[in-house]
Amino acid sequence: METTAEHRVRINAPLEVVWSESSEPDRVARHAPEITAYHVDPSGESGTLSVHLAWGRFEWNLEGAARLAERVPPERLGLDVDLPGLGIALHNSLELAEAAAEEVNACYRGALASEHPLVNKLRNAFADLLEFHVRTTVENLAAAAERRWQAEKKLL
Repeated sequence: METTAEHRVRINAPLEVVWSESSEPDRVARHAPEITAYHVDPSGESGTLSVHLAWGRFEWNLEGAARLAERVPPERLGLDVDLPGLGIALHNSLELAEAAAEEVNACYRGALASEHPLVNKLRNAFADLLEFHVRTTVENLAAAAERRWQAEKKLL
């Protein structure tokens, strides 16, 4: 089973503020509501995570690993996540583009793949879970960057 999702938002903050909220794997993990714990390895480019997935009456608590797949400051970040309990491989990418002096267009994409029989049987549920992950993660990132920018402006 393979599925993808994408969500775009306009963020009212300068590119450097948005990038600082999203440039490291642990910063992105903070904005993903299904991640319940994240531990960064000393390299800063990989780590382990705990995830809670819920869809209707179905719930899964999974352990996995994440690694930085790509970092092109301040435009693009790619993260790969493996959740072996359900054979899930997830590739996330965030692309940022300056829209104006204090506005950024952000596009967050997710691509989920799994051959696990349960994931295949519940493919619509996992497609919904991916869509939720992509939408809420980028919206939480946008809100955090905007709050930070407002606070910084007050201090200037």
